Amino acid sequence: MTTTLVATTSPPATAGVSVSATILFNNNSVTINSQSITDLKKNGLVFSLTNPLQMGTFLDLVDWMHGQLHFPLTGDQVVAYIAEVPEPFETPLQSLAHAHVTLTVLNINTKTSLYQVAASIAPQPPLNILDILQVTAIGIQVSSAGKSTSP
Repeated sequence: MTTTLVATTSPPATAGVSVSATILFNNNSVTINSQSITDLKKNGLVFSLTNPLQMGTFLDLVDWMHGQLHFPLTGDQVVAYIAEVPEPFETPLQSLAHAHVTLTVLNINTKTSLYQVAASIAPQPPLNILDILQVTAIGIQVSSAGKSTSP
């Protein structure tokens, strides 16, 4: 009996260079990977978040945006505004304000003008609906896909 081994892959048609970077964001290590950056003018910049990123609570995120991006509200102000809302709305809003936020998707493609951001939100405590259901997580994705204006 004779065994023959055959290679099933071939080298890439063109050479390329990709970049992976780990950055520190809000005391969390974040790894971002790019596609080939060999010809940025032709292909644009394409990169993605490699792993989900824990952002803290919604109130932590508001405080970070206030400090870093000059967002007009603080977490304490959000809590104070929610406290003025009557029941049955105050409790679910407080639950959402204290929700844990995880960035699950971040994709950017400058050539195609594709931008995707997705997050999961875990209300603390879970949202109670009619004492029958509990909402433990909510997913949100925002995408923008447009045509490139570059040649």
